[in-house]
Amino acid sequence: PLRMLAMRLAAPLERFFVEVLVMDPDDGIRRNRLALLDGLGRDIRRLADLSAVVVDKSDYR
Repeated sequence: PLRMLAMRLAAPLERFFVEVLVMDPDDGIRRNRLALLDGLGRDIRRLADLSAVVVDKSDYR
């Protein structure tokens, strides 16, 4: 279910944000990366309403 999908996506998403400069100085690269994230966000919102998710900030390093 959705929980399993979230668990499978966690590591690749973390790696993306660690290794990729989304706000690249190159306008074309930046727009493509923002479009990628926008599409991912739309897909996630179709699957679940994340507005009620509570994040335990102690999980962050």
